[in-house]
Amino acid sequence: MPGYPYLAKTVLDTTDIKGLIGNRQFIGDPYSDEQVENVLSDLKAQAVTYGDGSDGFAERWPGAAARDWDGNPDEVTELDALIAYLQVLGTLVDFNLYDTEANER
Repeated sequence: MPGYPYLAKTVLDTTDIKGLIGNRQFIGDPYSDEQVENVLSDLKAQAVTYGDGSDGFAERWPGAAARDWDGNPDEVTELDALIAYLQVLGTLVDFNLYDTEANER
């Protein structure tokens, strides 16, 4: 897989992150109102302050990994966002709610 070095140099555009997550909540993604309200601070907490507990990040996103993924603590880059997303895939899913029989074909 290519390195995609531009991701580490491109600051993440967060101008409408609250609207984006709010729209996803509206169509059925399981975001709480509190998660939508705090999405920008949570995004920064995950990649810059490492979810140190002072901001409620860990309570809203239990099990989510938080660290400076790209080695630049001064800004949140596209690389931070991509790695954080990949890290959380499958970890926030409650597999106890999954009904295997209902999903067999």
